[in-house]
Amino acid sequence: MSSIKNWLNGKRTYIVVVMGLLTSLLAWLDGQIDSKAMVVAVIVGAYAIFNRAGTAKVQKTVEALLAAPDDTAREK
Repeated sequence: MSSIKNWLNGKRTYIVVVMGLLTSLLAWLDGQIDSKAMVVAVIVGAYAIFNRAGTAKVQKTVEALLAAPDDTAREK
């Protein structure tokens, strides 16, 4: 079970976005939503991916700064 959790680490957002886009695509193909709603779903999915990537980058930077032994790394 822990190997599954380790594999999912950092991938859950992408999995949810892909599932949401597939659901939106199926709804669009079925005629339940129009083209405007499909475009909005794609934009929201892209926003979630970019937001997740940015959050991970900031988290790594902060962790590196906190782990720095001296103040020279904090000046960068």
